[in-house]
Parts: sequence; structure tokens; C-alpha cells
Amino acid sequence: MKPSLIMSLFYFSILILFVGCSKEYIKNPTDDFIKKLEKDKTYSVILYDIDIEGNYSKDYKHQYKIIYENETQTADSLTAWYKVPEDFFWLNENNVGMEIISKGEDGKISKIAAPAGFTNYVGNEKYGQWKQDASGTSFWEFYGQFAFMSMLFNTFTTPVNRGGFDNYNNGYRNKQPYYGQQDASGKATYGTYSTTTEKTKPSSFNQKFERIKQNSFQRKVDTKVNRSSGRSSSPGVRSRGGK
Repeated sequence: MKPSLIMSLFYFSILILFVGCSKEYIKNPTDDFIKKLEKDKTYSVILYDIDIEGNYSKDYKHQYKIIYENETQTADSLTAWYKVPEDFFWLNENNVGMEIISKGEDGKISKIAAPAGFTNYVGNEKYGQWKQDASGTSFWEFYGQFAFMSMLFNTFTTPVNRGGFDNYNNGYRNKQPYYGQQDASGKATYGTYSTTTEKTKPSSFNQKFERIKQNSFQRKVDTKVNRSSGRSSSPGVRSRGGK
């Protein structure tokens, strides 16, 4: 082989290695939220929307709604879109409409996903009370001055019953994500593919979530194929048994 060809192949290999190693570093935004909201008495960071853009090279994106309380007000704000790391995106695939970070009145911070409002507001007699409907079922109702929270947390469309909240409070709070009960079709009450999302999000949102669900399914298939063939799921990295 000619020396010039060998050198060309060498530089080409270096170029490929450089491109493979120069992947954009994308920061998880949640730590920044915790810093920015440090002085607020309580807060809930809700995963408002998710999206995937691109084909071969994908951008994974989040948008958040933040409810915060300080000495003068209780308010909410909708953030811009954030690029997020791929693994963080898939970790929260099912958490649209859920709190993914919250700070309680005791100052403790939780990063366990929960239905919006469950950590600080539902069940807190400062904001509302349990009432009974005609059938005798207890449900949560916010006081008049906090009625806007019913819209923020979708309790108008999906009332919170006492049994479901007690189940969360006793078995899931700060321990593991809680998506509520499943209906006859297997859909959970809360989360991306839930009955609440179907009621509260426009059809365009639900179509997008179905597309993301298909991406998730394909990702799991690809991972399974790579594992069964003894290949790493990361490009350019050999498995231990590879030659």
C-alpha cells in the first residue's frame, strides 16, 4: 500500500474519531431550577410538554410549567423549550403533566414524579378541603381564592378522590412515581399517555405523544437487538466479546 494512501486513511480515521467524540454536551436543566427557586417557600416544576426533533441526529426537548410560592404571591410561569440529554428525556417519557421536582414547606426537595399538585397543595387544608359528592365519594376542592389551582392541576377535569390520594400519600410519596389507577383499557390516570392528558391536551399533542411512543418502542427494540447480538448500543464502542 502506498504511503500516501496509508496517511490518507490515518487522517480519515482521526476525523471520524473526532466527530464521534465531539457530541454536543447538553445539561440537565433541573439543577438550575433548584438554584433559581432556592428562595421560594415552595415550588413545583411540572413537565408541561416534550418533543423530539430531527431524524438521524435528534434533539430531545422539554418545556416546563413552574408553580411557586413566596412571601407575597403564589404564581405560575411557562418556560421556553430546553434541549435535554437523551437519557433524561426517556427517563421522563411518561411524566407529561407530572411534577418532576418539588419543594415542600419543610424545605425538602423531591425529584420523584407525582401528579401535579399532590406534593404541596392537594390535601393541604391551607388551600382546600375534602368534600363528598352525591355518591358519598370524597374529592378535593380548592378554596375560592385558590380556584386557579384547579386549572393549573387539572382537578376540574380529573377530580382527585380521597382514596387515590391516600394511596399516593401512604405508599408512593417521595418513594416512587405515582400514576394513579388504570382504567379498563389499561390507561393510567396521570402521565403522558393517561386519561388526564387525553382530556386536557389538544389532539395535536396526543398525536405527537403517539409518535414519541413509537420512537420509544423502536429504541427498546434496537437496544434488545444490540444486546442479543453482543454489540454495544453506543456507536463506535465494541462489546467485550467483540473482535
